[in-house]
Amino acid sequence: GCPELGALLTMATTGPLTVDYREYGTSYRDEKASPGYYSVFLDRYKVKAELTATKRAALHRYTFPASDEAGFILDMDYSIQHQTNMDMKVDVVSDTEIKGYKLTEYWAFDQQISFYAKFSKPFTYQIVRDTLTDQNGKMQPRCKVLLSFKTKKDEQVMVKMGISAVDTEGAKKNLDAEIPAWDFEKVRSDARQAWNDYLSKIDVSTSSDTDRTIFYTAMYHTAISPNLF
Repeated sequence: GCPELGALLTMATTGPLTVDYREYGTSYRDEKASPGYYSVFLDRYKVKAELTATKRAALHRYTFPASDEAGFILDMDYSIQHQTNMDMKVDVVSDTEIKGYKLTEYWAFDQQISFYAKFSKPFTYQIVRDTLTDQNGKMQPRCKVLLSFKTKKDEQVMVKMGISAVDTEGAKKNLDAEIPAWDFEKVRSDARQAWNDYLSKIDVSTSSDTDRTIFYTAMYHTAISPNLF
């Protein structure tokens, strides 16, 4: 069907920062996924990324190598299927908090998303606002926040992000209510339990492994929250 959300991209990096998503991409390996959890190793940056979520918030955990040039690219203008960016606003609240708003147009004419993010490690930052010529020769607006800090070997840096379809205040309230602490394993456990509680509403009686696989695959696509990650 049509893509939904996927409008706020956070990329962990090491080394010089770049603002072009066509340049900061990386190969990856050791990809793992289960209800309420996703992890992958970013080859280019030597960073392990782990994600878990509640209904309206997400908790990221990144394990960095030792680096004097570690950081994040918070990419506001990227989207899953290159939706048209109608409006993008971002505000660095402190050296550990960022909030913002984005309005895009694609299959729906009014796709609004607000976010509030908290980082476990203080950062310095640069906001980039300019334009990019796309593959069709059209000028497209860009909006990115480049975050920088130093890390020790195997240092973990975490990010909490709440979202709202109303405003950034609502996103912050959702974040504070659903992920008040930096407890990755608790959020992951709670997400898995919510999954099991949902699936436990239905019992399937069959001796066929194939039928069970088909059923649970269908249930996955029905039950999973579109803003899980």
